Amino acid sequence: MKKLTIALLASLMIFSLGFSAWAQESATPQEVYDMVAKAAYLMGELGEDGLAAFNDPNGEFAWKDTYVIVTDCAQKKVVGHPVPQVRQMDPSVIKCKKTGRPILIMSCEETEKDDVQTNGYWGEYWWNKPGTEEVARKVSFTLPVAGTPWIVSAGIWNEDISLDELNAANK
Repeated sequence: MKKLTIALLASLMIFSLGFSAWAQESATPQEVYDMVAKAAYLMGELGEDGLAAFNDPNGEFAWKDTYVIVTDCAQKKVVGHPVPQVRQMDPSVIKCKKTGRPILIMSCEETEKDDVQTNGYWGEYWWNKPGTEEVARKVSFTLPVAGTPWIVSAGIWNEDISLDELNAANK
């Protein structure tokens, strides 16, 4: 168990350090919404062949201080992420720093709701900012890929914006 914990922490450190270069400019909620919608369309059209676009740290779906992640809810695993170590991780160990709930598992459960199937949803969790020990609020937009077990999501660090405001905007 100790080796697993050390490996997990090392992977998260690599994950955080790998994205610290993106921190120069922050993505906007509209950019996140647009990229997640584009990602869902791409995955719907290309299927598994589309995953390469999300695994490229220099690709279109990794921009500014964020990236799109693809989760396979049926297999409960990350299948698209620009950091290979994260794709190897069990999503149940990636937990909100405030509530202790597994972030990606919560996202899979939330997307089972009828209204979310069409519109997606904005949620929040608390996570370490890349390259620091600071835990901050991150808001994330998640959209299921129609007819598949996949969800796509991306998030931004934001302490102020209301989830009600974000969710009202995408309906």
